[in-house]
Amino acid sequence: MTKPRTTRAAAALNASAASPAAARVPAEVRPTLGFGVPATSDPHHFKVIVPRSNTAPVQVSEYLGLQALSDEHSVIDRAVLDRARWMAIRAEVQRAFNTRLSTHNLKPSAWKAGDNLVDRLLGKELCVLVWAVEHMEMEKIPVAVRNWLALRPEERWWLFGMTAMSTGGIGDGDKGWRLALRHALGDVAQSELLADAQRALRRLCISFRSHSKGRLARYKGKLEHFRMTKGALGVALRERLLADKVLSLEGAMYFLEPNVLGDRVGVSFHDLKLKHYSAQSRTYLQGVLDGLGQ
Repeated sequence: MTKPRTTRAAAALNASAASPAAARVPAEVRPTLGFGVPATSDPHHFKVIVPRSNTAPVQVSEYLGLQALSDEHSVIDRAVLDRARWMAIRAEVQRAFNTRLSTHNLKPSAWKAGDNLVDRLLGKELCVLVWAVEHMEMEKIPVAVRNWLALRPEERWWLFGMTAMSTGGIGDGDKGWRLALRHALGDVAQSELLADAQRALRRLCISFRSHSKGRLARYKGKLEHFRMTKGALGVALRERLLADKVLSLEGAMYFLEPNVLGDRVGVSFHDLKLKHYSAQSRTYLQGVLDGLGQ
């Protein structure tokens, strides 16, 4: 299969988190359509269809362009959002997208009735928010928007990828990752529980100390003490980490595997010390909370 081409406009957006210095270098204004879509032949992009009727729902579709294997699979309808929920998110999304575009010397845009073209990366980020709010109570949507804005672009891309694999269609709104997004971004009480889980993970992992042959270890009695677990959540988290081989129990000692912590949980030992939590780690901890029925 031919490797997809990366357009210059898309590459500029992709570098937003990795190369802040590049934003200070003057660059030519590249021709784009809508929100950052390269003005080239059939690019990979998203389309937000806003009907002229003030009550008709808004549809978000993904157009694979030249990457499509066939015309039959060239368009994927990702979501339909009722007009009230669209109106609740459109202004903040437009502001966030235009800020990103201007950083890379790409022209801004605005939502209008009809077809609105959106860059493929920005479209993925939009889907994460749309999927989160599509069946959410209206009063929770401002919380969801704030939480979405707090995510880094690469975290939104990761969430899109994980969700789209199994629940990325119009009819998938009440299951799997779509349901998890709704809880993770919009539920204030759930956000507080997630913060508790993050503290439990950090408390447990940074308690490990260097042992023989450079391994990170902690005595069994210390790790299983109530001062460490602080209740059912801490116990459930420890058991999940054991099951996922992030932790291992050898005699009277627990051992922490940093590489597995990064692969399975999505954080490093250093991240935890700095209280930096990735989207992957939040999803992992949400799974622990779901197992407790919280």
